[in-house]
Amino acid sequence: MSFDRAGHKGVVVLSNTNRPVQAIGTRLLGLTADAGHPAPDATRTALTVLCSAGAAGPVLYVARRRFPKRIHWAHLGISTVFGLALLILVRRTGDWLSVPPIAWALGIAGLSAGLSAGLVLGIRRGPSPDNDRDQRAGEGAVLPAARYAGALLLLLLLVIAAEL
Repeated sequence: MSFDRAGHKGVVVLSNTNRPVQAIGTRLLGLTADAGHPAPDATRTALTVLCSAGAAGPVLYVARRRFPKRIHWAHLGISTVFGLALLILVRRTGDWLSVPPIAWALGIAGLSAGLSAGLVLGIRRGPSPDNDRDQRAGEGAVLPAARYAGALLLLLLLVIAAEL
């Protein structure tokens, strides 16, 4: 709640967050914010922007690389789950008072574009002429997929730790 005694105007800002909204009311009145309000945390703002944009990174990486077919599908699925988890996390904990929500929408668009490219490229890759070699590569796909999932899980845990 903010009140301008000189202009006889007041503003009440309702919010569904636990963050202070006094600065929003002050800006709506056209007044400068009090020095008593904390400035936006630069680390939290940077994490919000980087996580929104970075959610599409692994999916785009997998779509661009030429993995054997089974490895491609495993990596694409893992990357999609990672991107969705990152976007859900940043939506709930991000600094949306400083970062415009269009950043999150761009993250969704990038993830969708990468997933579409990965699906199209994965389907367009027909069976390999050497099916025996492709079968051996598919059997050995578990370890690289597990390493990839572990790396993305570690990255997600680092982001969670930084957000808390």
